[in-house]
Amino acid sequence: MSSSSSSSLLYINVLLLVLIHSSLQTRILSDEITNATRELTQVQGLKSEYQQNLTTSENNYYDLFYNLIDKQSSVEEELEEFEDCQTEVNLKKFGNRFLTNLNKFQEELRINHPEHSEKIIKELNKDIVNMEKHLEKLENEKVIGLCDEPENIDSNDLAKLSELLLKYIEDDYHIALYTLKEEHLSELIKILKNSAEKNSVK
Repeated sequence: MSSSSSSSLLYINVLLLVLIHSSLQTRILSDEITNATRELTQVQGLKSEYQQNLTTSENNYYDLFYNLIDKQSSVEEELEEFEDCQTEVNLKKFGNRFLTNLNKFQEELRINHPEHSEKIIKELNKDIVNMEKHLEKLENEKVIGLCDEPENIDSNDLAKLSELLLKYIEDDYHIALYTLKEEHLSELIKILKNSAEKNSVK
């Protein structure tokens, strides 16, 4: 076999390898885009569901809150202090849960999109640092698990009020979490699509 024939065969083999690699990369990117888009759709659906829930939980909470004040206006200040304390306690609890979910989401991105999630992970790191600072601030304020209960309010009404406030804050927490995921997944899909376009031009 002549040297020119060997060179031609080598060139063809290299070209085939390049085409196969490019085809595999295109397939991998296509699968990543499909999976990320599916996850984004799920996140948007959950966010929408909790947005609807929030309207109801907020109305339910404030309906009872102001109903109790209407019954006995003298308890308004104590009730507001109780609300502030309960809110801080719940925010601390959901803040820790938020942080756990952000770390989990970050790890999922790192595993499922190892070559295209670097920018998103950097942004998530900022969110995680901000949440850690917020939780540290709550710790420094010595938020405790018990709040002074207003006197002259039926214990059942107070328990119901606490339950409704918890539901209200929980719905708000889920909206914040899914909004953040929605933003990062949307950005990831843009990165993946740009990479796919560049790969198809090669």
